[in-house]
Amino acid sequence: MVNLFMKNYIQLCVFISLGLLVSCKHDTPAISGPELSFKTDIQPLINSSCANPGCHDGNEEFSLRTYDQIMDHGDVKSGNPEGSKLYRVTTWTTYEQRMPPNNQLSDDQILRIYQWIKQGAKNN
Repeated sequence: MVNLFMKNYIQLCVFISLGLLVSCKHDTPAISGPELSFKTDIQPLINSSCANPGCHDGNEEFSLRTYDQIMDHGDVKSGNPEGSKLYRVTTWTTYEQRMPPNNQLSDDQILRIYQWIKQGAKNN
């Protein structure tokens, strides 16, 4: 009787584990293509979208003009876009929180930020 119970218990555990494993999905973009450059791909994007007068140009809350400022104030975690504030604020679902608040970034621009961080957020 105990052996039958243990056998059924183990089968149930395996079934549940397989179900959880199969149901795990991550909606993160795939990384492909060449390595992105901070100087040519990311800095112009941030400067034109975020580092504007009245936003993050240095005269307001904080500046996002340089690599060091972006790494610090954007709370960038090299290799971890989901853990980086710079990426998270561009993907928030509520309009009031999403950055930039006016003229939000395109999916392609958000993907570039994601890929740059995933590739190590290098100052290149």
